[in-house]
Amino acid sequence: MRIRKKKRQTIRALPGRVFRTKSSQVKRLSFRDAVNGQAPQKYSQKELYQFGVDLQVSHVTSQTAVSFCFNLLNIYKHQSFLKAGGVQLADGGWLVPTRDGTVGKEEFYKALCDTPGVDPKLISPQWVYNHYKWIVWKLASMESAFAESMANVCFTPEQVLLQLKFRYDVEVDHCRRSSLKKIMEKDDTPAKTVVLCVCGIQPSSGPESPCAIVWLTDGWYCIKGQLDAPLTAMLHRGHIAEGVKLMIHGAQVVGCEEACTPLEPPESLHLKICANSTRRVRWDTKLGLYKDPRPFVLPLCSLFSKGGAVGSVDMVILRIYPTQWMERKPNGGVVFRLSRAEEKEARHYNSHKQKHLEAMYAKIRAQFDKEDKERTKSKSRRQSVSHEELGRFQDGEELYEAVGDELSDVEAYLSAEQLQALCSYKRSLLEQRQAELEGRLRRAVEEAEASEGVCPRRDVVPVWRLCIMDYLYQTNSNVYQLSIWNPSAELQALLKEGCRYRTYNLTASEGRSGGGRPTVQLSATRKTMFTGLQASSHWLSAHFQPRVSVSFAELHNSDFMPLCGEVDITGCVISITDEHGSSPFLYLVDEDLNVVKVRATVSLAQCGWENLVQPHALLALSNLQVRGQCVCDPVVPVLYTGDMTELSTNPRESHLQQSLGRLRQALQDQDSFFVRAEQRLTEVLTYEEQSFSAVDPRTPQSKKSSGQELRTPQPKGSTAQELTTPHTTEQELRTPQSAKNPDQDHTKITSWFMKLQSPGLQIYKLWCSSQANHLPLFSRPLPAQTGPQRRIHGVSREALEHLDQYTVPPPLSPLNSPASSSVNKTFCPPRRSHAPCLTVPAPAPAPAPVQLEQGWRVLLNHASALRDENVRQCSTAVLLSQNGKWRRAVFLRPCTDARSREGFFPSAQK
Repeated sequence: MRIRKKKRQTIRALPGRVFRTKSSQVKRLSFRDAVNGQAPQKYSQKELYQFGVDLQVSHVTSQTAVSFCFNLLNIYKHQSFLKAGGVQLADGGWLVPTRDGTVGKEEFYKALCDTPGVDPKLISPQWVYNHYKWIVWKLASMESAFAESMANVCFTPEQVLLQLKFRYDVEVDHCRRSSLKKIMEKDDTPAKTVVLCVCGIQPSSGPESPCAIVWLTDGWYCIKGQLDAPLTAMLHRGHIAEGVKLMIHGAQVVGCEEACTPLEPPESLHLKICANSTRRVRWDTKLGLYKDPRPFVLPLCSLFSKGGAVGSVDMVILRIYPTQWMERKPNGGVVFRLSRAEEKEARHYNSHKQKHLEAMYAKIRAQFDKEDKERTKSKSRRQSVSHEELGRFQDGEELYEAVGDELSDVEAYLSAEQLQALCSYKRSLLEQRQAELEGRLRRAVEEAEASEGVCPRRDVVPVWRLCIMDYLYQTNSNVYQLSIWNPSAELQALLKEGCRYRTYNLTASEGRSGGGRPTVQLSATRKTMFTGLQASSHWLSAHFQPRVSVSFAELHNSDFMPLCGEVDITGCVISITDEHGSSPFLYLVDEDLNVVKVRATVSLAQCGWENLVQPHALLALSNLQVRGQCVCDPVVPVLYTGDMTELSTNPRESHLQQSLGRLRQALQDQDSFFVRAEQRLTEVLTYEEQSFSAVDPRTPQSKKSSGQELRTPQPKGSTAQELTTPHTTEQELRTPQSAKNPDQDHTKITSWFMKLQSPGLQIYKLWCSSQANHLPLFSRPLPAQTGPQRRIHGVSREALEHLDQYTVPPPLSPLNSPASSSVNKTFCPPRRSHAPCLTVPAPAPAPAPVQLEQGWRVLLNHASALRDENVRQCSTAVLLSQNGKWRRAVFLRPCTDARSREGFFPSAQK
């Protein structure tokens, strides 16, 4: 009765007790302090019973809270509400129970409408039921999680009605809306930082569903949340559960373009959140819009490659690389080029396009002229026109049809006005023809560029890459890459190496694999912003290294660890290997004759360096990669070029200019510098080849082509015959110095055989004893190894010593299969189609066979001796040199062994 009467009255707003308390200036006790800083706990049913918590409270969830009913008989005395028919609670509302003494959402709706200051016409039952649901779930969770201090204190009918009156005062009387209501009504952006609570998890359609669906609430309303792949994985692992609070930034509302009420949202409405902008927060964090709407800073090590947008990171720029140009090919491929290579490709494309346009224009022009002639012939012209009729024509089109293009014959009979009209008409015809011709050419060019024909349009985008490191989380020393597409000149002037920046609105993607696991690569967007901050000098001294020109001697240091694994060097080119190949080598020396080898991962022409890389050229190379232990090689440190490697003869960087100036001055002060540099390179390469063959004598032979030779400037007085050796490998150098030591070409059989405990070792020892006075093992002694044993090309000396413990397995029994006639034939080796590089004299008489243990023989003879029937089981043949004479050494094995042991002896040059 009182509610129907209030609907006919004008109700004045009257704040409730909770609203007055929160609006006052009196400092209130926080909930964390009220529970003495205790974290939420999960109690058992027995413990809850001991604390006085009703067992029904522990079973309340966000789904069952709306149907929860209080039993007033367990809370109040029966006589207290039997006479009045109900209980009057705080703020003056009357709560009338049902016949069984319970009250639910309908009874609380009537009690709220009966409360003074509440206008029943401004609220609906659905509004009260929604808030009743979240109030009951909140109070029940507080009582069950803090049973020791909150039992029978917060989860009471009076507290529920007080919370309902507070929400009426806030949302109805003061027109304040929660964060989700503003977002769903399109009055606020979902990209702001907001704290939501997981109130429910929707069952997935499959066990491997890529995106899970959860329910999120701000304490007032709820919305569906769509999780990405990393958040879904966290949900399956239990890191995200019901009751967990999430801080979200950069969310998106999908599924509904129009505004809607939160009480009746469409089924397709979702709040899309990503892992890189979502983090769990403490249990007492206030729900709703966060006090700082800006993105929260995240550590770089916590980002996910498939986690979407990144709100904010605090970073320091370690390295800035030159601008690249990315070209998307019509077939879907992508090519990255630096400025020099891009200019070369653009010139080639423009030249090809110009030729294609000229051919296309000639074809279209010929076709157009042909059609024009046919059209002119089809027009009917007057057979003859008298002077009187010609004088009556004033229109340009009529005059043109009468006289045509032969104006000289009738010009005297035309007046000035007729001549002007005729010229104007002919000019308009030419303009129409030219416009039609240009239109055809334009359409043909557009069709050619749109199709994958001979002249497709280039899709080129500039990209600027940076190497960055996390500033706040110093325990993470990983280096990450940031790509900025279409960088502006202002941005390039703002960002500097060694400076700290707070960066907003980035995107994460999967980068190149590093260390066996995928890495995260960051990219800037149109909304990305950079804010400069001051970095501490202590942090910079511990983590940052400014760019310097690294000396060649420093590369031999095993403790050398450059920043980002890259170095900048300057040097003089001495030799070029495989200049026109796909992976050339450059040998550089400094003023102290230290040698460094630079290996290009692509050809010089592809990088646009073919005109810069020349013998005796002074080069400055930046961003060379240091890979593994190759840089610490005691013979020749090896550096590799990468996508960011820049080569120049006149660098812009000050440290490279100073280093290149010192090198240029040193070359001017030293006479015969290049001769001594070539001698030093020859010595280094000889020792490097010996070190390599000591581990793996089966070194692949290089093809004797101009592309595989080392190109060095030829000194005066040297001939081509002196600069050529009989056998040239990839590590040999064709210089006059190497020609003076011909014996060094015979170091292919090395001490690797000493590791074999087999009869083959005796063969090798006999051969070495016969050649001891004629063929030295090495042209110069090897330096003593100091320090720990190093690895050579992936094989350690400890591994070789471990192999000494094992002997050759016993011979296999012969197979019981009859040998075919082709097997019993005498083996005839193929004869050379041409003579070797070195002149082979006439063969010497065959020496007597060397007596070995039973079943083994060694025969040193010319190739003609191979026709002997006793040498059918020939295993390996190598050319040996004795006193300048070439012979063929044939290693035999027992005839009882029916199987071939290929690979027992290392392969040698033929």
